[in-house]
Amino acid sequence: MPAAVAFVGSLIVDAVGGAAQLHRRTGAFDLAHVWTLGALEALAVATSAAAARGISLAQSLLRAQLGQRVNVMILDKALTLDLPQFEDSEFYDKLTRARREASSRPLSLVMRTFSLMQNAISLV
Repeated sequence: MPAAVAFVGSLIVDAVGGAAQLHRRTGAFDLAHVWTLGALEALAVATSAAAARGISLAQSLLRAQLGQRVNVMILDKALTLDLPQFEDSEFYDKLTRARREASSRPLSLVMRTFSLMQNAISLV
C-alpha cells in the first residue's frame, strides 16, 4: 500500500503540472483528473490504515489464543509430574516463569519468523 500511495502521489503531481500547462496555454482549468487522483490516494491511505488496524487486531487475538494454548499445554504437563518435583524451588520458578511468559514469548517467536520470511521475499 505505501508504494501505491507514492505512485498515486506522483500521478497527482504530474496531473497538477499538466493542468498548469493547460492553464498557461488556454487559460482554462481542468482539475477533475486531479480530484479523482486525490480521492484515489485518500482511498489508498484509508485502506493502508485499515490494514494496519486489522493486523494489530489479528496480533492481539493471536497473542491471547496462543497464550491460552501454551498455558493449557503447561498445565497438562504439570498434571503428569510428581509432588517432589513441585517442591524443588528451581523447577517451580521455571514453571511459573513459563506460564507468565506464555502470552508474549510464543507470539514474539511467530512474529519474528513471519518477519524473516517477509524480508526474504522482499530480498528475492
